[in-house]
Amino acid sequence: MIGGPPSPKVVPIRPPNPALARFRWMAEVLASPQFTDAEARILLRLALHQNIETGVLFVGFEKLAKGANQKKRKAIATIAKAAKLGAIKRIARRGRGRANSYNLEKVHACAPFSGKGARPGIESPPKRCTPVHPYREESTGGENHPTQEQLERLREKYPQYFKPER
Repeated sequence: MIGGPPSPKVVPIRPPNPALARFRWMAEVLASPQFTDAEARILLRLALHQNIETGVLFVGFEKLAKGANQKKRKAIATIAKAAKLGAIKRIARRGRGRANSYNLEKVHACAPFSGKGARPGIESPPKRCTPVHPYREESTGGENHPTQEQLERLREKYPQYFKPER
């Protein structure tokens, strides 16, 4: 062997990418069962107003509502709900014509994009939403499949929904 043991591989440490963090936050909002589609659209528009280079995020309710094609009252209620749930941190700026400032926070513990999973030796907090198994048969236990008799009755009653028999 020439030169002794191999040297350890040097991996440069990259600074965190703010655009990637914003994208992950947006994915968590879309996957979260806590927000309706209209609320998620408002929150996505909010995230799109963030300056990637500086991290500054402020926008007025009128502009936010117009960009999400929603009413101003819906935007106000959505921001209040997101702040209450901890998805955003609201920094109030007092005065007429001064928009509030926001920080994007971790959305939810059970959103699929929010964490790396359980770590050994550390107890994870209880989940606040009901998990849905990706395979419907395993989530229902398989007992809810119709019997042959039920299928025949349904085929007689609704023939337009079944493929013709060959």
